[in-house]
Amino acid sequence: MLLLIAALLLSGCMMPDRSKQAAANEAALLKEGLVTLKSGVTAPVFTATTSAGQQVEPLAGSPHYTLFFFFPAVDTPNSAAELITLTRNMDKFTGQNIQVYGIGPASPAELAGFAAKYKIKVPLLSDASLAIATQYGCAKPGSQFAQRALIGVGMDGKVAFADHTHYWVSNAAKSILDGFGLSAKPANGKAPATTPPAGTTPPAGK
Repeated sequence: MLLLIAALLLSGCMMPDRSKQAAANEAALLKEGLVTLKSGVTAPVFTATTSAGQQVEPLAGSPHYTLFFFFPAVDTPNSAAELITLTRNMDKFTGQNIQVYGIGPASPAELAGFAAKYKIKVPLLSDASLAIATQYGCAKPGSQFAQRALIGVGMDGKVAFADHTHYWVSNAAKSILDGFGLSAKPANGKAPATTPPAGTTPPAGK
């Protein structure tokens, strides 16, 4: 019994402090020369290829909010879990006129396979060269991976928020809506769905 208690206490001490992790991550980004886009600056305009092979310009067209989720690699547990969370909340985002895109350093075919495997409905954009991630402060020239980040762009084409220290918790959808200054209360009065659908939970890991 004493050994069990000691083990539980030790595991509790080893649990990460999210605020400290966020601060350490931000410091590391600054040290690497990655500058977070400031709220109010004009968001870089770009054209990209979707996982379906179509060319799109996300910030063009009728006025809408835009959420970019930059992820470091395809077919990794964290990236899959985060995109599943976004997928489960797509109706909420659509209801608030928010267009969501996942942007990853992979080819359209690789992204298509990734989306099919985990039933991801978020439109995925190919950024194999990391050119888009570099424009948005999520990668440096010569990098092989993008930094995980959420970038919100308002209807005026300006950055609403740039979060490089976001941790995916149960209130992820609320924090995104709050970033846009929108109400997080769902129209049906129910809490936002955050549990991945059956058969789509990625394996444990980083």
